[in-house]
Amino acid sequence: MTDLAIIGAGNMGGALLTGLLAADLDPGRVVVVEPHAEQAGRIASEHGIKAVALDEAVRARVVVITVKPHLVPGVLGDIVATGHKPRLVVTAAGGVTTQQVEAALGSATAVVRCMPNTAVAIRQGVIALSVGLSATREHLGEVTELLAPLGQVLELPETQLDAVTALSGSGPAYFCLLAEALIDAAVLLGIPRPAAETMITQTAAGAGLMLRDQGKDPVALRAAVTSPGGVTIAAIHELERNAFRGAVMSAALAGRDRSTALGQNT
Repeated sequence: MTDLAIIGAGNMGGALLTGLLAADLDPGRVVVVEPHAEQAGRIASEHGIKAVALDEAVRARVVVITVKPHLVPGVLGDIVATGHKPRLVVTAAGGVTTQQVEAALGSATAVVRCMPNTAVAIRQGVIALSVGLSATREHLGEVTELLAPLGQVLELPETQLDAVTALSGSGPAYFCLLAEALIDAAVLLGIPRPAAETMITQTAAGAGLMLRDQGKDPVALRAAVTSPGGVTIAAIHELERNAFRGAVMSAALAGRDRSTALGQNT
């Protein structure tokens, strides 16, 4: 039996695949389902794995669905049409609940909902998991073991998964947007763009490692570079004057609500 089948090898499916293969998952034990022939050919050539039809993929030990939310009902219908019930399905489609998947596939299929981010491609991701009614602790352990090499794995109530989607799921885009703004600010201040890009990307990488590895909260790390009457506090004052934190919180709320709406529209 194939160990893993990934249905949909776009941005998220491709990131998961890249990270798992980098973590020494045997390419011969992985298959993908990808309807676009050019994409399927590229993946097969690049990673040395097979692109297969759905009726073969659903027989894998773990089937991961990474298509866009609005495509999930069609994929579930196609799985039912194969006449084979997968043993364990992991969904990574924003807003799609375990209950929706269970209603389509039946209680014979264990369902785990997953929200990774694209940093799984470099094994530095965040992956939140929630189990459906038909999934056991053993199923959760199996999915956790599969995904653990890709970053931090957290188990959370499914009621929080839409918030996770808006935070860590979309989080890389927010940090990239901030980096883009800081690079443009550097150019505005007269620094050549290549130097600005090097300076800001390395600053982001260093700050991320300090946040993760130094055992201090963000407040303490920020305070360490915020001297009385200094440059940093002057800049932070301007950010706060423009409701920086409020804008971030509002963005997270908007993202959470959009994730919920996408699930309701499937």
